[in-house]
Amino acid sequence: MIQRHTSMLLLTSILLLLHIRFTACIVVLCLVVSMIIGCSHAEKFDDTWRPPPVNHPVEYVTDSLYVVHTVNEFIRVEYNIFHYYHTFKIPEHEITIYIDSLVYSPDSLKMIAFVGIKS
Repeated sequence: MIQRHTSMLLLTSILLLLHIRFTACIVVLCLVVSMIIGCSHAEKFDDTWRPPPVNHPVEYVTDSLYVVHTVNEFIRVEYNIFHYYHTFKIPEHEITIYIDSLVYSPDSLKMIAFVGIKS
């Protein structure tokens, strides 16, 4: 009776191990197949990042140009914190100003501009 119980226990554990190995093999096989399919459909990108094309309203574009012009004038006349560029003798042609975004008040009378300056 004990021998029969031991053999049943041994058979059950062997079947359990085979089931675990079979399941693991199926999982690994599914992962490999999905990686192969995913890699074959991957798009080829170059190293340069380009912002997505956005069609801004005319007011947004004119306000952006106005902010860029204003910041350029602040740098030129060394207004307040913009004297940094003259202190460290950075030429104006090496300064690039870009507008990240403009946020308008609900009545469109005020705006906040997120400005980036690269020198």
